[in-house]
Amino acid sequence: VADDWTELGDAPRIFDHAGFGVVDGELIVAGGRNQSIGAHTSDVDIYDPSDDSVTTTTGNLGTARYVHAATLLQDGRVLIASGTGPGDTPLASTEIYDPAAGTFSPSDNLSTARRTGGSAVLLHDGRVLIAGGRTAGFGATAAFQLWDPATETFGPESLMNDPRASHRHTLLNDGTVLFAGGSTGGNRFDTAEIFDPASNTFSYTADTMRLRRRSHTQELLPSGEVLLAGGTGDGVILLSYAEIFDPVTRTFRLTDVLTSHRSGTRPTRLADGRILIIGGLSFYGGPGGPVPTSIVEVYNPWEADIGGKAAFIAQPKDVPIGGIVAPAVGVAVFDDEFAPVTPVQVELRLEDYFGGQYRTWVEWTNANGIATFMGVWFDRIGPGRRLIAEVLPSGFDLSTGPSDPFEVLPLVVTNTRDDGPGSLRRAIENAERNSGYPDTISFDITGPGPHELSLIHI
Repeated sequence: VADDWTELGDAPRIFDHAGFGVVDGELIVAGGRNQSIGAHTSDVDIYDPSDDSVTTTTGNLGTARYVHAATLLQDGRVLIASGTGPGDTPLASTEIYDPAAGTFSPSDNLSTARRTGGSAVLLHDGRVLIAGGRTAGFGATAAFQLWDPATETFGPESLMNDPRASHRHTLLNDGTVLFAGGSTGGNRFDTAEIFDPASNTFSYTADTMRLRRRSHTQELLPSGEVLLAGGTGDGVILLSYAEIFDPVTRTFRLTDVLTSHRSGTRPTRLADGRILIIGGLSFYGGPGGPVPTSIVEVYNPWEADIGGKAAFIAQPKDVPIGGIVAPAVGVAVFDDEFAPVTPVQVELRLEDYFGGQYRTWVEWTNANGIATFMGVWFDRIGPGRRLIAEVLPSGFDLSTGPSDPFEVLPLVVTNTRDDGPGSLRRAIENAERNSGYPDTISFDITGPGPHELSLIHI
């Protein structure tokens, strides 16, 4: 099979929908936000892989919603739960999709409304566990409930140990469920807990993850262990750090790092057991928000043990010409069995492509083998400069190799939008961050002019 991609045309909606396969191999796409940004939709479309066609059905969702949960049930029906509804209100409602009739019908309501669907897990006994999720604002809930397909109702509401949103879950081979990471407000978690369907209770794992993270990659491996990689750490730092959860000991250990720092990916386990990781967000670029990445990589669980290594686990990317204090730069050091190396000193150097050295910092690794550099000042950064971290003489001859090159924040206007990448507003914001240095904003808008630009909001 050729390793390439086939473009099928424009999607009827662009994000925050729910896609789910049904028994005949078709893919159903329900709800989401359509091409008019921010507009909720109740539309339902069907992708047929036999002829690559997409058709819009007449049986729409009962309530327009996005970032909702969709769970394929054992009888082929689909449970749709919560999400954000009209007026950006959190929803408690649920619906059942019947693929035979092509229609949706209302089901029981959750006790707690959720702006995002939380974790919806089909258990081995056919029940659906819905746990956590984002409530109004940036808060999260610890509430969970079990939906019974026989009665199509929820049982009483109970609580996890921690309120979680943007966490990840994995159904383990023994029927229990691992919940890891997440956040509430601005707080990230390094805790993880296990749901036991026999007792309908949650309990903490034997230890915590090595780093606090949310919106990470999490996938079951052929061994029954779980891969956790990337995500967003403290502040807005993206991670490449990866670890393995052992369901027998209920502990975490280090494994190889991602080749790129990323968050918000959805992994796929291939037939041969490798994990395919596609896209995600590559950087939180200040006022403009996240920047998507097209990078694709594969984690091979049988080749991950590649010897001792020092690796960037967190780094900023775009910086202003005038310099910036980075929230944090993290470097992990581990041996050939992925055990943390500590205490050792790590030297962080700012260099350009020709090896010119501009500045250095030195920190010790902590108990988890991580050296964290806080308040790193990049003075008058230019294109092509990068960071290199090296373990100082200690019996370990390890280096990270170069980081991704830093890029100067763009001061070019490429469209007439009020906000977002390429807008005049973004160029002005980037210029403001280049404090103390003269700035020139240039315009490169395609198409015949004249082009009219106006700031809609201040």
